[in-house]
Amino acid sequence: MLRRTVGFLALYCVAIAVGRATAQPETQLALFWPAAGVGVLWALRTVSRRELAGAVALTGVAATVGNVLTGFDLLPGALLGLGNLLLGLFTVLLYRTVAPRHERRGSVRRLSELNRLVLSTSVAILATSACGLAALLVEGREASLAVGVAMYLRNLASVVVVVGATLGTRRHLTRPGARQSVEAAAILVTTGAVTWWVFGPGQSLPLAFIPLGLLVWAGVRLPLPLTALDGAVVAVLPLVRLMTGAGGPFAGIRDAHTQSLVLQGYMMLVAFLALVLGTYRAELRSLVGSVRQEHQWSDRLIAYAPSGLLVVRPEGLVLQANQAVGEILRRDPADLVGIRGDSLDEGTEPGLATILARAVEADGELVQAEWIARDHAQQSIVLSCSARAVPGPDGDLVVLVNLVDVSERRLIEQRHAHDAAHDELTGLPNRRQLDTLIACHRQTPRARERGALLLIDLDHFKQVNDTRGHAAGDVLLADVARVLRRAVGGQGTVGRRGGDEFEVLLPEADLAAAEAVAWSLVDVVEKHGHATRVELGCAVTASIGVATFGQAHAAGIDVEVLADSAMYSAKRTGGNKTRTWRPVEPAAQPPATLSASA
Repeated sequence: MLRRTVGFLALYCVAIAVGRATAQPETQLALFWPAAGVGVLWALRTVSRRELAGAVALTGVAATVGNVLTGFDLLPGALLGLGNLLLGLFTVLLYRTVAPRHERRGSVRRLSELNRLVLSTSVAILATSACGLAALLVEGREASLAVGVAMYLRNLASVVVVVGATLGTRRHLTRPGARQSVEAAAILVTTGAVTWWVFGPGQSLPLAFIPLGLLVWAGVRLPLPLTALDGAVVAVLPLVRLMTGAGGPFAGIRDAHTQSLVLQGYMMLVAFLALVLGTYRAELRSLVGSVRQEHQWSDRLIAYAPSGLLVVRPEGLVLQANQAVGEILRRDPADLVGIRGDSLDEGTEPGLATILARAVEADGELVQAEWIARDHAQQSIVLSCSARAVPGPDGDLVVLVNLVDVSERRLIEQRHAHDAAHDELTGLPNRRQLDTLIACHRQTPRARERGALLLIDLDHFKQVNDTRGHAAGDVLLADVARVLRRAVGGQGTVGRRGGDEFEVLLPEADLAAAEAVAWSLVDVVEKHGHATRVELGCAVTASIGVATFGQAHAAGIDVEVLADSAMYSAKRTGGNKTRTWRPVEPAAQPPATLSASA
């Protein structure tokens, strides 16, 4: 802080000396007052209220001393010093009041910051000009409106040239390349030479506009610090030429007030134009860089997203595919760009075209579906798909499709569903699944005419378990299950009811067909029993009960009950046979009995 204070105080004193050197003999007012710019810059660079109070107090004292030493009495000099104090204080207070916190000591990198600086300074200069006019009145000098305007333009030009150019260099001090350095040197030398010539002896006023064209060249091609420097050159050289007696176009203006107004207005406009051009270029480049970075960042986000992401036109053209999609589909993501997404369909609905159409119709709402696609090896992949239609960079709709491979999860779910509905030992439908199938068939219109149930119990199974062990019994059950399933074929469904009991649902069989199937099953089980007799120690056979859904409906009894009764009847009469449930005449028998089918 101390080093900054000493440095600014020394610079401020030099600026006072330079400003007083430009004083006009007729009015004793400086044509250019760089101390105003240095004082505002000093105040803007303070970091605390204490430092700000010290800075503005020192500017007031230094300005008072400088003006007294160069011809003003103490009271007028003190009023001029007060004006310089108020200029720095009011500028900082106004600037920091309207500026966001992170920009209160920042550089002039955007037009909004430049406008805020000029606006704050312009308001603060009103107080400075009022103090200056009061000083002239006390001194007994002319204090007209023209003098006040001249003082206003003088201070504003000083602030724009000094503060604007200096703040514009902050955070832009990057080392230019060789090509840019050559171009910058050419522009600065050309601008300086042309300005020196334009404001030389004998030149007319219209030539004063030539440097403005060179200034535009600098604003288009050079970074902000160099553009600000170019503007300072164009602003200060006319003053130097005028002070050395060769003012060119401005030297022809005889009235001192008018000459100062024109010169100060020219300096202020030239410096401000340079700052506007340089700031606009810097802001534009920053904006373009930010957009480019955001675009690159969004591309990286898409490319490295953990889930698959496709960007697709509504008609199905793939615009972008990330790495995760390539891993899911086992394809190079670059090979997916440009193809039609529905070419990846497995062939079932909903296909990708249907999902895209739903997303477009949803008008920005999220659409979720399950899409079955094919990978590079033509293997089916189950994908959980979330799609949303959004405006693309060109304004046309695109659909963002998020994909997650759920193939393994679906296999696990299917395996769990299969295990819940099938017997673990034999792989046949279990009792719960059989009950569901029987209930579904019972509700069909043809159940009164078609459909039969066979209930099978293995004879001598307990003997196998007791003599050979449960492992041998399990092998026997699995073998019988295969024998039964092969024998029934496509005529019906074979299931395990539990223990050594099996069921066969024949949905299209009448009673005769069901009895024929039952006898064929007795036969195949008997053959298998003889084949395994030595191994198992006995010949395993089957007792089968037969009942139709029509019989169950007529009797008002569940078909399972009828088949179970018939099966136990077959077992009680020696087994290795089939029995069918049949009603008999009420006068001859009890309401219902069982009769052998053979």
